Amino acid sequence: MATKTRASGRGIKIEAAWILREPNGKQIVRNLLAAERGDTVAQSNLDSALIENPRLWKIIDTVENELAGGLIKSCFPESWLLQKAMSHRMETMREELLGDSPSPVDRLLVERICVCWLGLQSAQLKSLGNAGGERSIATLDFYDRQLGAANKRYLAAIRALASIRRLQLPSFGQLNIGAHQLNVAAQLQEPSAQICAETTTRQRVTTKSPEPGEKSRKRCEKGDPTPR
Repeated sequence: MATKTRASGRGIKIEAAWILREPNGKQIVRNLLAAERGDTVAQSNLDSALIENPRLWKIIDTVENELAGGLIKSCFPESWLLQKAMSHRMETMREELLGDSPSPVDRLLVERICVCWLGLQSAQLKSLGNAGGERSIATLDFYDRQLGAANKRYLAAIRALASIRRLQLPSFGQLNIGAHQLNVAAQLQEPSAQICAETTTRQRVTTKSPEPGEKSRKRCEKGDPTPR
């Protein structure tokens, strides 16, 4: 696993390892840090660099990552190892939920699920930490309501992702299996077409007009010989 090199300004964390492999990478990192300190020349240079190479936006952590980092630290403020373990668990969850070819909406909802999961863990740990000892009913109720709200947000995020994926129905066309080609769309339409044809034939048979002379034969059978 590649090690990430971080350079920190006043309000950002920069993934600087791959930037240094870019053309003028060192200068870009210097401009980033100087721009955060308010250097207007560095800000102008950085703005031009970002327009020329939009890939550089990846150097700045997203809001979700900053929020996730804060939640992880709040769960285990004194244990670096537990922070890394929870971070690894969240990354594994993100990869599993994203799958092979996620859509932009999938990415947004998966990020939301991961953040809500961290919030739920944080609320559970706080509730557990305040469960023992002498605590007022109001304090216990406060943490219990926090835990319930975090759980609702987590489940709502999961339901949103499940709903979106149910709407993403596959479009079938031609399916290649070995040397054979299977027209899936046509085969899906064949049963409907066959049912329509059978219904039409049945209606024709039902509404078929009487044969010539059939009316006269029926009148004779009833004892009415008068032709009409």
